[in-house]
Amino acid sequence: MTGAINREAIAKILQAIADSLKPPQQLERPRWWWFGETDPIARYTKWLSAYTFLLATATILSAIILWRTDTTLRETLEVTERPWLSIGAVPTGDIESDDIGFSVQIEYLIKNTGRSPAIEARVFDKIYVGGLTGLLDAEKEICSHGSFPNSELGYNVFPDAVVRHRTALIAEPSELDSAVRANEERQKVFKTSPFDKTIVNVWIIGCLNYKFTFGDLEKLHKTAFALQVIRLNPANQGGRQAIRTTDNLIPLSDLQIDSNSFFGSKAN
Repeated sequence: MTGAINREAIAKILQAIADSLKPPQQLERPRWWWFGETDPIARYTKWLSAYTFLLATATILSAIILWRTDTTLRETLEVTERPWLSIGAVPTGDIESDDIGFSVQIEYLIKNTGRSPAIEARVFDKIYVGGLTGLLDAEKEICSHGSFPNSELGYNVFPDAVVRHRTALIAEPSELDSAVRANEERQKVFKTSPFDKTIVNVWIIGCLNYKFTFGDLEKLHKTAFALQVIRLNPANQGGRQAIRTTDNLIPLSDLQIDSNSFFGSKAN
């Protein structure tokens, strides 16, 4: 019995000595991602993944920078090298009024002041005999077309070149009657002194559409214009006469088209 007790006591003593010789237990410190990875293959795989991610990010950023650079270069090219078309007009015949309407014969002078040829230049125009308040709206309406509504072939206009385009425009009787009624309403509303209600301002409004040879061929450039038809007074040099809807004939010698009016031309 005593021998068994001694063996048990000796075993406890030996276990206590063995436990005392063990190094103190340490808490495992957290490793930041793969820096503390002990397995070299795992560490290499994680480094490769990080490098691939950074390479992909750099590639995307480079593509964005190149795209922005290309866009900027295109915009710069368009502004500095593109064509700029201006337009003026001269009368080429008498103004005549009959049952068909009020007709004006003119010749447009289209000039390219830019540095590249303009292609497919077309003029869309009409006579406007309304009040000044509706003039800009009518000009915007005719320039709002995004495509060429007719099949007429356009002009190619080279830098510093001038292209001439003749046409005849007609204001229908209904438009002339509307202008007279507008004068009557204006006289009633503003209670002005009686005046000849057949007196009208005659404008040629329109839009010159064209494209840039080296630019986006789907993009239209536009020059909006409002040119006033003036009736000169032969008895008073530099003076003017009124244009009436009742005038049957106004001779060419008495006509002039003002290209430098307040409403002028506007290009984009």
